[in-house]
Amino acid sequence: MAITIETYRADPELTTLLERAARGELRLRINSDIDVYEVYVSDTNAEKSRKHFERREGIWKDYDIDRVRGALERARGVLEGVDADEMVQHIRADRSDDPINLSS
Repeated sequence: MAITIETYRADPELTTLLERAARGELRLRINSDIDVYEVYVSDTNAEKSRKHFERREGIWKDYDIDRVRGALERARGVLEGVDADEMVQHIRADRSDDPINLSS
């Protein structure tokens, strides 16, 4: 399936947000009437995009599976007794702009 590129003329406020997102200063979250979207923003400048990709690839250079396993072992049981449904409700509320009534 081919991806279509749509061009949208951004107003000054959105342009500023896009520029900041392209520099990695923020993640852009767009709320619509239907859903919430997190948008990855990349400057179309090839050199900037290449450097961003190289930075992302470098995140694995110090990866140590034994340290990860140790951290997971130490975290075992930390959520014991936690109401999973309530925790998911809190997470969803934190990710949205709509507050929920947790006292009921």
